[in-house]
Amino acid sequence: MKGAFSISATGLEKGLTGLSMRLSLTQGLFSAGTSVAYAESADQFRFASLATQLTYRLSPGVVSIQALFSRYGLTHAAVTAGVTF
Repeated sequence: MKGAFSISATGLEKGLTGLSMRLSLTQGLFSAGTSVAYAESADQFRFASLATQLTYRLSPGVVSIQALFSRYGLTHAAVTAGVTF
């Protein structure tokens, strides 16, 4: 299993205004990734978004499921299928 984690902060000179984190994992034919973001809004630091993606690769096909949630709920969802040459 392979994995990666990253974190990014913005606005450090004025105080923290944004923070995002990403985690991705790969195991054989499957891969998954999740990212979460927090942002300053109306002088409050709060949740901004959560994105997740699952991918299944079975040569020559690829199937991917994606979802994006904001503080208002589900804002984007997709299921894609393709062929890789």
